[in-house]
Amino acid sequence: MNFYRNKLILTLSAAILLSGCTFSTHIDKNRYWQMQENITPLPRVSVEGSDGYVRYPEIFRQKQLFQDVVPKENATISVDVRSYSSGAPNLVSAFSWLIVSGCSGYLIPYRGDNVRHADFNLYVDGQLTKTYKYDDIKSTWIWFFAFPLMKPENDEYFVEELIADQFVNSFIIDLLKDREMLEKIQLSQTNTEAATKAREPL
Repeated sequence: MNFYRNKLILTLSAAILLSGCTFSTHIDKNRYWQMQENITPLPRVSVEGSDGYVRYPEIFRQKQLFQDVVPKENATISVDVRSYSSGAPNLVSAFSWLIVSGCSGYLIPYRGDNVRHADFNLYVDGQLTKTYKYDDIKSTWIWFFAFPLMKPENDEYFVEELIADQFVNSFIIDLLKDREMLEKIQLSQTNTEAATKAREPL
């Protein structure tokens, strides 16, 4: 009985330690973007893609660059966001350091890196026109003395939102610099409007 009780106490203590001393960070690449009055909104867009609880359509809607975020059948262009993770750059080193840190009761801090990727596949007239690729590194820290660093902005889920927001900002910045792509989008919108007008009764 004492064995099971002690095992339960150790398990709970470990869980409390890990949950109480864990925080996350990511690489801030200073990729910020905000809609300006001198920027002409782009045509309606459909956005597909999610990363856990992160919803990319909602992030696009908040940016206000596009006239609206609508279902694919009502959009001039479509963006398919494929997000994925490639894990730590060196798994052996990461696991070894986790053991060392754990044996010290996390008095020696542990940092686990997770490389996040996002591919923004841009479709114009239903055809894949270009793919924009981005990456970031999310770091999860475990440290016995980390309590003062456990701020809302270091919450794991908040960091996930920051990474997704940075991906979208990077895509928007690169798209607005891509003159050839903007011309294709404008031509697609012009053709769509002309086709719609041609279908109107005289």
